[in-house]
Amino acid sequence: MRKTEIIQKLKFLKIFHKDQLINKDLRYWWQLKYIEKDNNEDDLILINSIFEELEELQVKDIIAMLQQEDLHNKVFKNNEDNHFENKLITLFKNADDAKSQLDYKKAIKFYDQIITLRPSSISYHYERGYCKYMMDDY
Repeated sequence: MRKTEIIQKLKFLKIFHKDQLINKDLRYWWQLKYIEKDNNEDDLILINSIFEELEELQVKDIIAMLQQEDLHNKVFKNNEDNHFENKLITLFKNADDAKSQLDYKKAIKFYDQIITLRPSSISYHYERGYCKYMMDDY
């Protein structure tokens, strides 16, 4: 069985993190999934099949896979966060440049994009409002 298949089967049993298997064994998670209210006969057969396949593996190997998966997800999330922050920085620089060149209409467009990404930031609303004020658009 490939690692991706194992991870999918673990997720089906609602095992997402290594700590779950450290604190409770595979049988515990199988039982939780088994007693869910909305399981039909096909689901129960699948749950049992998945449990039997996973039970053949060493718990330490499963924990190692979950640990690697967790690390992969953290790296992926950090890359997404960095991309998001870089986009905000670029937009803010472009808005600031346009404002310093007195191109308020262009600056407003950049601030609109920034506000779409970070609607709760008061300073971007203020800067856009300043540009609108300078254009007598209030």
